[in-house]
Amino acid sequence: FKMHFDAILKLVDAMLANCFGLLPNLTEVESMVRVIHCVTRAVELVGEKISGHFESFTRCIPPLWRMINVTSERQDRAALVRLQCSILAMLAHLISKLGRAAVSSPAISQVIYPLLLSSTDPANAAAEPLAEDALRLWLSMLHSSPNLTTDLVDLGPSRLVPHLERGKELEFCLRIAAAYALHGGLDSVTPMLDLVASRIDQVVTNVIQSLQGHLETQVTHERVPASALQSITLISPQAARELDAALALLGILQRLYAELPMPLEGPIKSVCALLCLDFRRGPRISSNASFVPGRLVHLLHPALQIISRLLYSSPAAIGPLTDFDRNSQVRLLDRWVILGSSQDVGEVFVPQMSALGRSRRHNLAVSMCSMIINDECELLRDGPRVARCLIVCLKAALEQIVFEKEQEMLFSDFHGQGASSEGGFHDESHPQDFLREKRLLMKRADPLRTVDAMDALRRAANHVMSYLGRDGLLSLLETYNPVFSAEMAKIVSSTLSEADTEAALRALENAHL
Repeated sequence: FKMHFDAILKLVDAMLANCFGLLPNLTEVESMVRVIHCVTRAVELVGEKISGHFESFTRCIPPLWRMINVTSERQDRAALVRLQCSILAMLAHLISKLGRAAVSSPAISQVIYPLLLSSTDPANAAAEPLAEDALRLWLSMLHSSPNLTTDLVDLGPSRLVPHLERGKELEFCLRIAAAYALHGGLDSVTPMLDLVASRIDQVVTNVIQSLQGHLETQVTHERVPASALQSITLISPQAARELDAALALLGILQRLYAELPMPLEGPIKSVCALLCLDFRRGPRISSNASFVPGRLVHLLHPALQIISRLLYSSPAAIGPLTDFDRNSQVRLLDRWVILGSSQDVGEVFVPQMSALGRSRRHNLAVSMCSMIINDECELLRDGPRVARCLIVCLKAALEQIVFEKEQEMLFSDFHGQGASSEGGFHDESHPQDFLREKRLLMKRADPLRTVDAMDALRRAANHVMSYLGRDGLLSLLETYNPVFSAEMAKIVSSTLSEADTEAALRALENAHL
């Protein structure tokens, strides 16, 4: 393979020159698209070594784009759109492969930014079909930029706001808004906060309405087998991606603002409504109020992280969030238990996913302990329910030592590569993703990360014992599994050693709620 690669590397200049030189001589647009695809494959194969051949791109792409604009009145517009989209996709691929090396090149920037301005112009009807590929290229630039350049700052309000107002390509618009929030902080998002919040709320509300529609369908199909009902797609893949982008952006904004601004109250309440949705309306569906369709678990996890973070600092907010509806609060707390105790199959085999799962369980556990200690929710006075909540916190508490070691390793020497010059982390085996690094920096400053889950559980258990009694709590835990009772007794008496913790974790592997 190396011989094959070395042979190709010697011919890259000639290959690019011939491909770009061929384009003006072609009359069929589809042939031009195939040539652009050939260049894209060359970028894929050569990787970072393509950086020595930037001149071929900067010399050939601007004249080609101008030629397309000139001939658009005489040729099939749809075919020319495919050609323009191919060019934008090729540049996005180039940026994703080379990262900062491409973004920091003035020659490449002088090519990309005029194309972005042209293809995202809200006043240009011809640019509308190019929007998705243009936004994808824009997002690639943000991933590969260590900070907001003057060009990126200028693009923000002039191009992102009109696209948000139009309400299309919301997945990319919300991810771009999240990138600006990570790079530029509150100064980048506050001027358009109302619009961003309304689009987040729109995405979450649309998902709720879609799910409610499927629930009504289940009610009207009483004779349909349960297996057939479960195979129905609950929400479209596009809606799922938009929801993922909306929740990611909302989580970032929640962290940036010391106090939740009024425009974000609506979206957060909609996220809570999503978590409290009753999935039992189908006659053949589980009668358990906390039932969650398996296909939604990965979407409800980030939603619960947002709500639990809010309730950690403001436990009394559970009433307004749920409109003081008892049934909604029951579903919220019971799903907190289900999602907090769930484990992705990937955690068993992939160490990085295992660490992510521990981090998620840690945050949910310390938030739940805060809810129990502050005693703002009457439902948490119910013995069986509070016992289940403490069992979820128990695993996170026993994982505290491992969690601390993983966090120390992550932030002291990320993947053994150390901190980058911008204060982030860099794995040299891949192009530097500055947005990922800024998320890690935000995580490093997370106050929940520094809370000791073992100490939080001990205080929560002592509070519960103040009204249930020690024996009352331990007997409730024993009804689920004697392991829970035995380990909780050691925790509240502070007799659990590090060796005991490892043995307890092994015992919990076979103990389930």
